[in-house]
Amino acid sequence: MTIRTTIRDHPMTPTGTKPAKGYFLLRFLARRLGDDTYFSFLRKFVHTFHGQLILSQVINESL
Repeated sequence: MTIRTTIRDHPMTPTGTKPAKGYFLLRFLARRLGDDTYFSFLRKFVHTFHGQLILSQVINESL
């Protein structure tokens, strides 16, 4: 059994790349808000901004 200690060790992370900051932001939000609130927010957010390029500032304003 192999234990991966970081996301860099994950087989889906391309070699030599840094992990996406978005992953860490989403994990932080999920832990902070709780699953029900987080997924409700995520559904509304995706529905509102579908197909648009957004900045992290927009996420902060949406919370």
